[in-house]
Amino acid sequence: NRYQSRSDFMLYMMRALLLDGNAYAVATRNDRYEINALYPLNPRDVTPYISPGGEVFYRHSDDITEELGDLEKDRWFPQRDIFHIRLFCPRHPLIGESPIKAALLPTLTGMEINKHTASFFHNMSRPSGVLRHPGDISEEAMVRVKKRFMELTQHNNTGEPLVLGDGMEWKQLSMSAVDAELVKSFELTERQVAQIFRVPPFLLGDLEKTSFNNVESLSRFFVNSTLGFYVDHWENALRDFFNLPLNEDVHFDVESALLRGEMKERAESYAKMIQNAVMAPNEARA
Repeated sequence: NRYQSRSDFMLYMMRALLLDGNAYAVATRNDRYEINALYPLNPRDVTPYISPGGEVFYRHSDDITEELGDLEKDRWFPQRDIFHIRLFCPRHPLIGESPIKAALLPTLTGMEINKHTASFFHNMSRPSGVLRHPGDISEEAMVRVKKRFMELTQHNNTGEPLVLGDGMEWKQLSMSAVDAELVKSFELTERQVAQIFRVPPFLLGDLEKTSFNNVESLSRFFVNSTLGFYVDHWENALRDFFNLPLNEDVHFDVESALLRGEMKERAESYAKMIQNAVMAPNEARA
């Protein structure tokens, strides 16, 4: 459309598809009734309906309390004017669901770990230490000593030498090995959510099992296992929406865009194809 580039449009639609399970765009047509633009819609404002006769219509409204009879006519769109991509449809054939629902448990676990980690690093998840007094002191004296100790060790006084009287002793409490595993637990929840979205860990910065020799293979794995699913989904949706004839199809060029760096494999492939007379040298150069 005239407001977005192809990349802007794809980014918006993919974000809606992954986070809401549905991506919608309304088509406008020229005088010859040909589609000349696609404008994305907020997926949370669109609801599909199936009429008693089996026809599909889409209602676009940001007011869910609005009665169907009160809607303006231009808020209803026939199926031919709505480009709709949807993910898994377990409850309704026209309403997809986001993978986030499948990742609900690890997502909530990660959020709780985030909260606990913030608290943990704020005060070590326990008192930073203990002030020991050789004798018995009143509760009022305990409060006074604690307040005075904090005044002498915090803010601008951090790191200053401290003198303790009356036989008092300071004992610092250290972090246990169990507490140190918090980060590992959070990494586990990250991987679980990534698996739901078909994203390999190395794309999230987890380079534990990545080397210079296998990075190209991992990139191909990402194209085949992750992008392949969504690309095929997009291609089928575009072909059906534009009602292409049997001899026409839609294909995304992922080979030149994402796998152009695999020089070794490409060189070996071209050499074999030239050797077997499948390609001419000039075709390989091109």
